[in-house]
Amino acid sequence: MDITQGILPHRYINASDDPEAWAADQCGRQGVTVEWFFRQMDPDTPAWVYDSHANECGLDPWREIEGIDPFVDGERFDLWMITGKGHEVQKDFRIFVQVKAIPEEARSQLVTGEEYRRKVFADLHARVEEKLAQRDDPSPS
Repeated sequence: MDITQGILPHRYINASDDPEAWAADQCGRQGVTVEWFFRQMDPDTPAWVYDSHANECGLDPWREIEGIDPFVDGERFDLWMITGKGHEVQKDFRIFVQVKAIPEEARSQLVTGEEYRRKVFADLHARVEEKLAQRDDPSPS
């Protein structure tokens, strides 16, 4: 398994495009799937889920995960929160870890939302420049 498969890229232009990824970038966290975390990370590594309802109420949106247990079918996991409450989730459910906790060989492949936005705007700028050059080109088509 590719070590970066399961690390979820942060692709947003504005914070409203993906509030969870934007908030994660603000505090040095990276979205990963539950399955990736279970297979790649030390079980004592802190991980969080993002609670959008808490964020809308002006509260801290980060909820710490106490433990992760796989189901026998490998498709689902139980997330145990620090409060003692459990949640059943699919293997591709997004949780967050500190970027510095991700293995170095995978960390070098990460793209933050800011880097993604710069790339999108650079590509857009290049296309506009190309269209303008075509429009201003006096040679017959």
